[in-house]
Amino acid sequence: MAQMTVEVVGKQFVRKYYKMCSDEPENLYRFYQNESQLVYGEGSGEVEPVTGIEGIKSKINSRGCKGAEFNIASGTLDAQPTMNNGVMVMVTGTITKKDDQARQFVQSFFLAPQEKNPKSFFVLNDTFRIVETPAVVTYGVTVR
Repeated sequence: MAQMTVEVVGKQFVRKYYKMCSDEPENLYRFYQNESQLVYGEGSGEVEPVTGIEGIKSKINSRGCKGAEFNIASGTLDAQPTMNNGVMVMVTGTITKKDDQARQFVQSFFLAPQEKNPKSFFVLNDTFRIVETPAVVTYGVTVR
């Protein structure tokens, strides 16, 4: 079997991750391990990372993503190899939660190889940010 490229790893991971995020967010923690860190923020405010399975479970459950639609077809997916055979993945797109409008997001993952199976990966680092559309000021009137 041919060796998988980082692009294939990134695309496969992203497809599975966002499907589970929408369909079964309560199981999303399975992509992480105890040393994993997650940051989830909206806008430009500072947020503290959470570390470990329990903190990540709690943060994921508080996001309210069940049934959300992730549209990355209109965004981007970039993947790069890293040291020690890891994969860096960056995704941009829109998320539409139930009864809400589409919002732009950017998410970066560092996928580290698992010790017992180096051809499998887990999320070591995950940074998710809702990107707020900046207000435009025209002749003293703020427009969004």
